[in-house]
Amino acid sequence: MAAERNEVGRVRLTACNSVDQEFGERLPEFASRETLERRAIEVDGWRRADGALAADCGLGHNPPRSTGLHCWMFFQRNRALAKSRLDQKSDCRTSILSNRMAAPLALWDNRTLRESLKMREQRVTQQAIVFGVFSVLFIGFSLFLPGFLTSANMVALLQNVAVLGILSLGMAIVIIGRGIDLSMIATLAVPPGLMLQMVQNGHSVPAAFIAASSLAIVFGLVNGWFIAYAEVPSLFTTLASGLFLAGLGQAFFFRLDVVQWSEKLDAFAWVGRGVLFGVPAPIVMFALALIAVAFFLRRTRLGSYVYAIGDNPFAARTTGIPTRPVIVLQYLLAALISSFAGLVLAAFVNSMETRIYNSTLVYDVILVCVLGGIGLSGGRGGVLSALIGTLLIGTILNAMTILDVSYYGQNFIKGVILLLAVLSDSIINPRNEETAQQGDI
Repeated sequence: MAAERNEVGRVRLTACNSVDQEFGERLPEFASRETLERRAIEVDGWRRADGALAADCGLGHNPPRSTGLHCWMFFQRNRALAKSRLDQKSDCRTSILSNRMAAPLALWDNRTLRESLKMREQRVTQQAIVFGVFSVLFIGFSLFLPGFLTSANMVALLQNVAVLGILSLGMAIVIIGRGIDLSMIATLAVPPGLMLQMVQNGHSVPAAFIAASSLAIVFGLVNGWFIAYAEVPSLFTTLASGLFLAGLGQAFFFRLDVVQWSEKLDAFAWVGRGVLFGVPAPIVMFALALIAVAFFLRRTRLGSYVYAIGDNPFAARTTGIPTRPVIVLQYLLAALISSFAGLVLAAFVNSMETRIYNSTLVYDVILVCVLGGIGLSGGRGGVLSALIGTLLIGTILNAMTILDVSYYGQNFIKGVILLLAVLSDSIINPRNEETAQQGDI
């Protein structure tokens, strides 16, 4: 009997060896019987927990791939893809599975998993709290602040925060993947500004567009490479790269601090000045970006990988997810989204203020994400969080503008709100041992 269990353990161990080798934990070829039996029990625990989790989510033991549940620890062909988002309607999150994988799962029975899922369903989310605060503020301003609840002011409110909302979508992808991007404002200003400047200098519009797009792509790839492969913390990488890109633009690209919109670019003007069914174009662009990012995060395998890496990078790597390329993709998408937001902004105001990098806009973007419920520890939140945060901050800023609060007063209030948001995030989404070891932010 012991020899039989030993053989079972060896067979199951072969599939784990390729994973263990990456972390320097490969077991010796002639491991003890106790070690092999313990590993076999862990493997069985993983598989039983996966099946129970799928049953609790109402997906059965053989869910279709379209459900987005790729949570099976099959050990054939040395593959172990056991990390992905779960069906949104069941409110099952990636963190459940990844945290189970990070610990011995043999102790998790069906009852324990059901109780865990039930507790998550009953817990009030940060999104619900923020939406409640937004509703109270909106109703209060509507009742007691003259001029707030008017159609013109509502359109102006949404139009003014559209660019902020687009930026928050790019930041959301990065933060969900357990990072941060402080260079987004430089990416917002420099590539679109380069496009405007090249057209003014006599270059063709296609050439200017290709040059600006190439700059944004290369910048995002370099950011991602430093973070994923050189393993430089994202905070320092993006801070330095943002300074570099802003200085590059000021020193070599731009003649003036404000680059004017050229008539040759009117083919792109509709993204910031057009109207679709009575809705201003910036709002439409924000809505389209919202849909695109939501589809990427919730309906694609790469989006699932972003959640997996953000929730538990070690478990994600163990299960065969290409963590480094996905991290590079996050910063590439953030750079492209930022450049798109810059194009919308330039078309809307008919120019590009290249010194916008020196503003507090990046803190507004972080405030929107954290306040909306995107945890800085990664793996949580989504486009709904960015939308709720954008609406809340837009409402507060609009009310302060109507009340004629000074610019410095607005910065003070936003700073207090950001501090409280970060504090609440650290309480609601505490950093676990894996997060602390990562040293990401």
